[in-house]
Amino acid sequence: MDVEILISAIVRQTMVLIAQLATHGTRAPLAQMADQVFLSLVEELRHRGLSHRVVANMFSLPLSTYHDRVRRYSQSNTKQGSLWKEVLVFVEDHQPVIHGRLLYEFHKDSADDINSILNDLVRARLVSKTGAGFDTTYEITSEKSRMASEGEPGEAAASLVWVTIYGNRGITHDRLAELLNMEDDLLDDALDTLMDQNRIMVEEIDGAVGYLCDECVIPFRASVGWEAAVLDHYQAMVKAVCVKLDRGQKLADMGDVVGGSTYKFYVSEDHPMREEVLDQLSRLRETVGDLRTQVTAYNKEHGLESTQMDEVVFYLGQAVTPADTVAE
Repeated sequence: MDVEILISAIVRQTMVLIAQLATHGTRAPLAQMADQVFLSLVEELRHRGLSHRVVANMFSLPLSTYHDRVRRYSQSNTKQGSLWKEVLVFVEDHQPVIHGRLLYEFHKDSADDINSILNDLVRARLVSKTGAGFDTTYEITSEKSRMASEGEPGEAAASLVWVTIYGNRGITHDRLAELLNMEDDLLDDALDTLMDQNRIMVEEIDGAVGYLCDECVIPFRASVGWEAAVLDHYQAMVKAVCVKLDRGQKLADMGDVVGGSTYKFYVSEDHPMREEVLDQLSRLRETVGDLRTQVTAYNKEHGLESTQMDEVVFYLGQAVTPADTVAE
């Protein structure tokens, strides 16, 4: 398969995941997503030893245009202009604001568009409303109400930072900020929380101060931390693919210790092996979980540091798609 076709297909699947996450619960602002994708890709290409000239050629950009874009996007953290964001900001600045005033303020835009955005903001719990018709009043949902429905944001951030440190041993503060695109105050609070709870350590590695941890476990049925679990799953899969590509491996053998396999089973409701197939993930989790516990205990008992050993990552995933589901 041509690499460009493969990259296009992976980008498409990544966009599906981002769209799902952006519409899960509260709506995530995406105004700066294109800038972030460009800068992140440039950064990763540079980390792989490519010069600015080569990276510019890969984007089919003149070198001067490439440098201008990198500079412009790096200096701007936000990108104004989204009608969805403008409506949200107007409500926040003028709350409580009645429906009629919103329609007047945005009279150059379609009333249907404004009403659709307002309904979406309410469904996303970013905005609350009272009353009916043109006298409906909108205001920003209180932090207390939002936190009650979403969980404590600080713990969610700490879980994301924890997972990222676990997957990047010796990572620096600046690199964490780059990978997570997290505000400094939130990142510092998350690091303080993890340090206080002895979930991470600080150590000088190759002359730089970095963070590391020997284990990272998001408990089953945890009320917060699902974001970290999603990130952990995704980066484990990406790491397996990247390590294999770095080694120049394009073929798979049964004895490979790097790579992955995907298996699909088709089972009806009354299939004799349905339960055996569906229970496979829980059995694998139990087996691998027990093995991890034994390895962790051995390492602690013998004073072995994670930075001195090879890292082996297992990714276990499963999805069940009903037969009557229509693929888009």
